[in-house]
Amino acid sequence: RWWLVGSAWAGRDVAAGSSSSQGCNTAQNDAHSTVSVAETEDPLIVLAGNLRMNTEVRKSLFVAIMGGQDYLDAYDRLIKVRVPRAQRGEVVRVLLHCCRHEAVFNPFYGLLGSRVCA
Repeated sequence: RWWLVGSAWAGRDVAAGSSSSQGCNTAQNDAHSTVSVAETEDPLIVLAGNLRMNTEVRKSLFVAIMGGQDYLDAYDRLIKVRVPRAQRGEVVRVLLHCCRHEAVFNPFYGLLGSRVCA
């Protein structure tokens, strides 16, 4: 069914110059609409997407960890996130993923990890 996808493509048409300029305007309007959506989103959610936190559970855990004022606040936020039993390992994975992306060691992650594992 690859032909169905290709038939919907509205790329540059060399013969019709007006349709190609119309397509560019549509692309520019789409770019402006995506920017406005990204501006209204929480910056932590955007950062979670940039760090490839692709599931809602990972995104919510990332926001809980990074949104905390200190490790106790982050722990309280993690407790409030409802994680299914099968995905409880994601808490440690997200914590290690955040720690790995720091340039230097941050004791916040060590304290939070010891609190989570206790």
